[in-house]
Amino acid sequence: MKCSFIGPVFKGRAIGVDGQECTNFYLEQNMIPESKSPWSLIGTPGLELFAQVGNGLFRGWIVSARERLLIAVGNQLLELFPDRSTKIIGLLKTFKGPMTFAEIQTSAEGYSSQIMCVDGVAGYVYDTAASTFTQLTGDYQAGTSIVAVGNRFIQNINDTAKAIYSEPYSATFHAGLNYIVAEGLADPIVSIQTINNELWLIGSKSTEIWTQTGLLDNPYARSSVGFVNTGAAGKYCSATANNQLLWIGNNKTVWQASGYLPARISTHAIEYIIGQIGDISDCIAYSYQQEGHQFVIFNFVSGNRTLVYDLITGMWHERASFEKMTGENNRHRVTSAVAWQGMTLAADTGNNNIYSMSLDNRTDNGEIIKRIRVAPHIHEDRKRLFFNEFEIDMLRGVGLLPTAQGEDPQVMLSWSNDGGYTYGNEHWITAGRIGKRLTRIHMHRLGMSRDRVFKAVFTDPVKWLLIDARIDAKIEVG
Repeated sequence: MKCSFIGPVFKGRAIGVDGQECTNFYLEQNMIPESKSPWSLIGTPGLELFAQVGNGLFRGWIVSARERLLIAVGNQLLELFPDRSTKIIGLLKTFKGPMTFAEIQTSAEGYSSQIMCVDGVAGYVYDTAASTFTQLTGDYQAGTSIVAVGNRFIQNINDTAKAIYSEPYSATFHAGLNYIVAEGLADPIVSIQTINNELWLIGSKSTEIWTQTGLLDNPYARSSVGFVNTGAAGKYCSATANNQLLWIGNNKTVWQASGYLPARISTHAIEYIIGQIGDISDCIAYSYQQEGHQFVIFNFVSGNRTLVYDLITGMWHERASFEKMTGENNRHRVTSAVAWQGMTLAADTGNNNIYSMSLDNRTDNGEIIKRIRVAPHIHEDRKRLFFNEFEIDMLRGVGLLPTAQGEDPQVMLSWSNDGGYTYGNEHWITAGRIGKRLTRIHMHRLGMSRDRVFKAVFTDPVKWLLIDARIDAKIEVG
């Protein structure tokens, strides 16, 4: 008979209730009723080095309206070209720390633009038509978050409830005149996002929504229904996807903007995981699209954990990068992604590598991807269950050509008889050499348990796709 095996991460406070793990797999719903299973688990994309840019650590990037890719690395702003070459655009005052970018048109015709980037210390402007790069001076005040609405730049001011905006079609600021103030709670604005050409001023304790007025002197006004009594846990823990805003609140809950009201999308298990991290202020959020899925990633840098929400399925999973020295998974190395030239490019704040992120990549730049699935509990009113057989239904015969790692891909199966707290020895089962589609991933004579939890680990660089599982078990009588 079938047993529950496919599912999200749901490892909460009590493993004895539910301790599901879903690491480096994401859920995909099979919409056709005749499908073999309503859900599948698909291996997350791997990384292949595309280019190494500049000297220093990755800090941020933007793809312009005309498909130009600008990247901040160390104290350099560079342009990366499709042939993987680079050109230095200008030098920055600082060498590390995240940077945010925005772009506006500089003419009504839209033939030219300015790109602005900020890091909390200074602001910089690149004029794409004139190819000039300048640091903002004069009546400009520094901030960490920049967006563009109505062909104006809007930026927060460090440690204040103020946001300054530029003149139309220009990066010219008059901070003493052109500013707005989030006065609901007067907490400092830590991030600014834009949805439907509206401004979301996200503070440390509250959020305000501002709309465009169409007026030249007062271009923005607070929405009469646009106050949210929830702020953000950090400067970079919010992201937009599918014209929606998602962020980690100051209460360690994950929120999604639904109209002007926040909707809670984190489960109790996800909130427990976040709560165990401690300091989450350095969380970095980003989003990308892949085969109809819209993933929003929350990468807890110091917390060494990466949680991912799929906006399409509403399901959570974890991503991780393997550490060869310890043999354990750490947080996923990617902290930002963009779509460019038909690719999804990904970056790592720990180096200057730019990766191609694709489902066709089976490793993380040569390192193995350790994928883990811990299934739900199998129990029957605390009666003893005698397990004659357990089988995983999955894509079989996925081995690689001889002499390559993955020639005979293995599933490492183990199980717990105490509700998921401890596991026995791993048993290695072949998933089938290349073309061996009739391979069965199963084991016999698995003993007795009142509360069985199965765990499967996968490390070979092949195409992993899990469909379901089945057991042959007998319940004690009497």
